[in-house]
Formats: sequence, structure tokens, C-alpha cells
Amino acid sequence: MPGVAASKSPPPSIRDLFDGARSADPPTSSSSTVARELNTFPEAAREFAAAQEGSLDYKVSGSAWKAFKDSTIISTLATLCSVAFGTLAAYSIVRFRTGGDNYPFQFLTVRMFPPIAVVVPMVAMFSILRLSDTYWGLILAYTAFTLPFSIWMIRTWSYSIAPFWWRCSAMAAFGL
Repeated sequence: MPGVAASKSPPPSIRDLFDGARSADPPTSSSSTVARELNTFPEAAREFAAAQEGSLDYKVSGSAWKAFKDSTIISTLATLCSVAFGTLAAYSIVRFRTGGDNYPFQFLTVRMFPPIAVVVPMVAMFSILRLSDTYWGLILAYTAFTLPFSIWMIRTWSYSIAPFWWRCSAMAAFGL
């Protein structure tokens, strides 16, 4: 083409760019490699390394600690409520045969119910009761979803206790 220089040198390859930066002897450790590369690369690499020097100081923001505290409070109280109510219900089922023989299996059917089907009525109920965005609202929701499992597990454990021990504990409670 007219007006274009015919002899143009090809652009340098990546290997050509880095061959000058590497030393001929093999590195003995990764720290010596880093030191050697910092001495051969431009000033921008040294500035980047200096900026990263204090980056190993892990700091958690105040909002993360608040979220951790909130999660700890809510999960602890929800677990305590689930175990307390589950123990009362399981004791009643095992000791007094509350609900008949098929009653415990109803807890499993509740457990099989998809939780997403309960979300819309629960959100409506929580907004009416003003439990949205409160600790007690989350505790109530978590307890409601974990209570069937707690009842089933505690019921199974309660069957393993001999009736003799139930009578002994009742006598000890009344001071007989």
C-alpha cells in the first residue's frame, strides 16, 4: 500500500518481556524469588508490595460483630425453646399416650411439609403481630420449624428410659 512503511518490526512476545527480568540461576526458595523479582521489576511492583505489607491484619467490622451477636442470641434462644417445648410434648406422648398411637407420626408429616408454603401466611401473621424484624419473630419461626424434629428425637430417647426411673424421679420430686 502506498504511504505505509513496508518494514515493521514484530511486537515483542511475552517471553521477550520477561526474559530480561529473570535471573539465570534457579531460585532456592520462594522468598528469594520474591526478593529477586522485586529488585528487577519496576517501582510500581515495589509500591504494591509495600501497600500489601499490612494486609494480613484481619479486622472485623462492628456490623459483623453485631450480626454474630444477634445470630448467637437468636439461635440459642430458639434451641432452648425447641428443646423445652419438645421435651414437654415428648414426655406427654410417651408417658400418657397423648393423641393415641398415630399422633407422633403427625409430627413427621408436618416435617415433610415444604417450609416455603408457610412463608406467606407467616409473613402476614408477623406483620399483624408486629413481629417482623424482631428477635422474638425469628425465635418463634425457628422454634416452629424445628419443634417437630425435637419432639420426634426426644420422644425416641424417652422410650429408652425404663418406667422404674420415671417413678423414681416422681417420688424424688415429691420428697417421698
